[in-house]
Amino acid sequence: MDVYPIVLNQKHWRGDLSVAAQLQLPFSNEKLVRPKQVMWSFPPQGWCKLNCNGASRGNRGKSGAGGLIRDHGGKVMVAFYEFLGLNRSIYAELFAVYWGMQLALDLGIQKLKVEMDASTRLKIIYSTTRGNWKLQHLLIQIRNMQVEMETDFAHIHRSRAIKQRITWRMKLVTENPMV
Repeated sequence: MDVYPIVLNQKHWRGDLSVAAQLQLPFSNEKLVRPKQVMWSFPPQGWCKLNCNGASRGNRGKSGAGGLIRDHGGKVMVAFYEFLGLNRSIYAELFAVYWGMQLALDLGIQKLKVEMDASTRLKIIYSTTRGNWKLQHLLIQIRNMQVEMETDFAHIHRSRAIKQRITWRMKLVTENPMV
């Protein structure tokens, strides 16, 4: 009786996959995903870095936004989060950028690197898209602040933002803002 209770994949089968096929061993040809080391990188001398994120539970669910600003040495200058009520994730993510940039201006920062894990939101910031009235207001504010300080926006891999996302999701239900 030929019964194989598990399906082998490449991590189980260290030999030649063609041999496994000839032996009629069930196997999956899925590629292994190897963990990658992901680290926060310091901004250049004279620059500060804003790492921000926004989240929503559902399409128009409880939402929150937050982030932190660090100097070129990695010292946290300010951390912030806010419960945003019922909103979409796009609003929460753009609000995080807006609020972080506003705090940077309030701190007198002239050069700011902005990192976020939502590449589509970065495209919206750089495009001429106006969005609905709620998003349009945020986009106008963000673009106006870009005139007041030198900015460099970058998309970061999601795994870099895991720690941030956990914090934001925990704060989604908190209705007291923090700066």
